[in-house]
Amino acid sequence: MTQRTYSIGEAARLSGISVRKLRFYSDQGLLPPAGRTASGYRVFTDGELVRLDLIRCLRDAGLGRNRHEAPT
Repeated sequence: MTQRTYSIGEAARLSGISVRKLRFYSDQGLLPPAGRTASGYRVFTDGELVRLDLIRCLRDAGLGRNRHEAPT
């Protein structure tokens, strides 16, 4: 079974989070893309959208990642 993939723009529209913030989350390792196209564009699946929803919920609850702490 093939998973549906979304471009970063589609993922942004579906999640309500900006493309810029998605790129930031991806670059920080919080939301690694499912893969990349032959041209190097990030692609996301439903699994990444669920993870993005969790990240947003945790951020909204005040549990954001502290930039000054070493990652565990």
